[in-house]
Amino acid sequence: MGHKQPPPLFHDFLQHVLLLLFLSLILLFPHLQMHHFASCNTTSGEHVGCLDVEKEALVDLKQGFTDPYGRLSSWQGQDCCKWKGVECNNQTGHVIKLDLRNPENSYRFGTPDNFYMIGGEISPSLHQLKHLQYLDLSINDFDGKNIPKFIGSLRHLRYLDLSSSRFSGTIPPHLGNLSSLSYLNLGYNYGSPRLMVDSLHWLSGLPSLTYLNMDTVNLTITYDWLDHVNMLPNLQKLYLGGCELNNLPSSLSFVNFTSLLVLDLPGNNFYTSIPQWLADLPKLLTLDIEKSSIQGFISDALGTLSSLQYLDLSMNQIDGKIPRSLGNLCNLKELRLSSNNISGEISDFFDELSKCPNNSLESLLLDENQITGSLPVSLGSATKLRTFGVRKNRMNGTIAESMGKLSQLDQLDLSSNFFKDVVTESHFANLTKLTFLDLSSPSEKSLVLHVNSKWIPSFNDNLRGLKLSNCQVGPSFPSWIRTLRNVYSISLKNSGISDTLPDWFGELSGLSDLDISFNQITGRIPFEFRLNQSDSLSLPQFPSLSTLFVTRNKLSGSIPSNIGRLMPKLLVFDLSMNKINGSIPSSICELTQLKVLVLSDNELAGELPQWCWKYLQQLNYVDLGYNLLTGKLPSSLILLSSSQILKLSNNKFYGELPSSFENHTKLQSMDLGENGLSGIVPSWIGSGFPLLKVLGLHSNRFTGEIPSQLCSLSRLQVLDLGQNELQGSIPRCFGNFNAMAMVQRDIDTIGLSWIGVYSSYSLVVSVTLSKGRELNFTNNLRLLKSVDLSYNDLSGDIPQELTKLVGLNILNLSMNHLEGTIPEKIGNLEKLEALDLSQNQLTGPIPQSITSLSFLNHLNLSYNDLKGRIPSGNQLNSLYNPSIYEANPELCGPPLANKCEGNETTERELTSPRNKDEDDKVWIASFFASMGVGFVIGFWGLFGILVVKKSWRHSYFQFIEGIIDRVYVFFAIKITQMQG
Repeated sequence: MGHKQPPPLFHDFLQHVLLLLFLSLILLFPHLQMHHFASCNTTSGEHVGCLDVEKEALVDLKQGFTDPYGRLSSWQGQDCCKWKGVECNNQTGHVIKLDLRNPENSYRFGTPDNFYMIGGEISPSLHQLKHLQYLDLSINDFDGKNIPKFIGSLRHLRYLDLSSSRFSGTIPPHLGNLSSLSYLNLGYNYGSPRLMVDSLHWLSGLPSLTYLNMDTVNLTITYDWLDHVNMLPNLQKLYLGGCELNNLPSSLSFVNFTSLLVLDLPGNNFYTSIPQWLADLPKLLTLDIEKSSIQGFISDALGTLSSLQYLDLSMNQIDGKIPRSLGNLCNLKELRLSSNNISGEISDFFDELSKCPNNSLESLLLDENQITGSLPVSLGSATKLRTFGVRKNRMNGTIAESMGKLSQLDQLDLSSNFFKDVVTESHFANLTKLTFLDLSSPSEKSLVLHVNSKWIPSFNDNLRGLKLSNCQVGPSFPSWIRTLRNVYSISLKNSGISDTLPDWFGELSGLSDLDISFNQITGRIPFEFRLNQSDSLSLPQFPSLSTLFVTRNKLSGSIPSNIGRLMPKLLVFDLSMNKINGSIPSSICELTQLKVLVLSDNELAGELPQWCWKYLQQLNYVDLGYNLLTGKLPSSLILLSSSQILKLSNNKFYGELPSSFENHTKLQSMDLGENGLSGIVPSWIGSGFPLLKVLGLHSNRFTGEIPSQLCSLSRLQVLDLGQNELQGSIPRCFGNFNAMAMVQRDIDTIGLSWIGVYSSYSLVVSVTLSKGRELNFTNNLRLLKSVDLSYNDLSGDIPQELTKLVGLNILNLSMNHLEGTIPEKIGNLEKLEALDLSQNQLTGPIPQSITSLSFLNHLNLSYNDLKGRIPSGNQLNSLYNPSIYEANPELCGPPLANKCEGNETTERELTSPRNKDEDDKVWIASFFASMGVGFVIGFWGLFGILVVKKSWRHSYFQFIEGIIDRVYVFFAIKITQMQG
């Protein structure tokens, strides 16, 4: 069948159309030819130049910006394509790239600290750059302004970075119009309020997105965040750290974003277990869920992520063991599991890892868990390991010598465990690259370091930090330390050394931190050793030294007169508890960077330098107590403007407190006890020390009345004015000590603004109770709130206002002339542990409320004129000591021998020694009653069961019959033998 011919009209129409097309081509040919030549010229190195409309848009943009350092100074001239940060398409002249990222600062956390940031307004003219593909305004300062909605109109945009520029408000959903976008970074914007998102539904408009960073954006209300992210099939890197996310679904109906390489979710609030859908991300290289309240066990599913290189689950609430399956991850380079509740041993993990033909593990951090056991032999197979930390665990086994095979190891921290082993040279055989070694133990000398005296460590050229605290290193001073050419930090605290400091010690001139405290080291103080055999000190011994701890040794000698030049960078100087003598030289004030000075418990004598203390403007902890120092307190001493703690107790200082001490706004503790200071207690203490928490003026010669201005010390926790010559009454305003009126959890601790790298200093407060009992409170002063006014000449009554101090632990008003009654509401002091009101003239009964003091363990009411029955009940019954109440003739009741009138008995009297006969009768009656009850219970406990349980009954009687038979046979044999 032939083809059907088209109608004539259609044929004519088709001819006309072809004719028109031909004519159009002839007319357009010259233009096409010219465009071809233009294109050829462009590719040869010339460019078209920017378009006027886009140049004007850039000029408007610049005018809206603030640019204090002229970063946009090049934005002038006709061709905007040559302006800094601007890039154009060479063929069309359209602006395609605008890069205004701050070049002076790049960071992930925190706020930039430079001043090269652009700010101001982003002009709406930006949307005139319709062909823009790349926009970077990161690391600038837009002072909390919103992200402009019109950015969503730049439809050709592929790269958008607005991170770290202090944008604020809600992220506009208009960004969902950028369908070509592959890179989006909105992270670390710290405007006020923080950048936030109502919903992430707009992500569905970004199908090409491969990189998404919204770190620190507030996503609290985006409960369905994962559903929206899961719709991005090309997503490779996702950063949502610190977004306050509180939902991490354990499962997904389907996993769509299988191209994911990086999943970064630290610093959120998931409170859930590790999700199972992670196993469906086969390309995953990095997984970070640090500090996100992850709970439960580590799923075996993670062991299927064969491409994984970085895994961080640290600072969560993970339990259980490290699964053996993690050892299958042969490509894993970093594993961080610190600060969890992981338990069990790690041998299974290393055993599995050793099967990898070439495992890649470079960093393993397991610090602060509950791991036990030993370091296994298979540890030696991790030959690429550079960082290994198991600090603060419960490892109590041995350390395999195979550790010495880790030739790439740079940092090794096994501290704060309970290893019981002898470590030898073999453990360090090939650790040539080691820079930091910490074997410190919390228990004394359970880890022994036993090496040859001539040993030269393989790491002697590279080691920077060495910590062997509580390890058995001595008794000799380890000579191999001399070979550590570049070491800057050494800690041999409590390491069993009972030797003299060797002459070569001064050769370690590069030391920055040295701790040789709590040993039995003898000889001269360490900075007196010389670099040569000459008698003079021409060079500083430790020019780089910043911390020096030599406390609790047997060092002798005096502090060199040129101490300021010997160690000019010293921050911490602790020579306490030695036998240092001589005086404190004025050159100590040349240590202008000094923050902590502790010379207590020595034999230092003489007067303090008088005028130089004002140069130590960073000194905040001074302890010169328990020496033989004398003289008046220097006026310049309190000019230590940073001083927080001042301890000069147990010396021989005399005279009045200098008026220059007034107005020291940072002082938190002043202890001048056990000296010979005199005069009145200055009233300016109340106004001059607004932060004062401890005031110790005990055992001096202060006279006059207690100034009521002390009541202004609202933060005062410890007031000790005992053993002086104070007169007058106790100020009633003592009830205004707010810190003492708070329970333990409500107040601050005394602390320092400076905490050392290797040690921190806190205050030690001693409180002496009656009869020489002394309590020491160290570090956490929330445990102590005390008022001691004992051994004075105070008179008047005990103010009822003192019962407002409900947080008080110790109240000592003994050895005064106080009159009146014990406050009726004394029981309000619910935290009271020690109460001493002895040797006064108190009258009346002991208040019944005293039985409410459930923490009381020290009580003394002796030598007063108290009357009536001694209260009984609760904690008071445990303080069964007659001396507590002696020399109160009209007191009666146990534990005193005086019976109260009417021969009334109380529960306490029934248990007192003087009712022995009655007690014996009660005891005998109780004994026989108990025996009868026991017989009934025992009888029916056994035979009642035999009556009910038939099988038990048969077994029982078979057992009895067996015994009878054996007894019968035994005696039958004996009788036969006797007859024979």
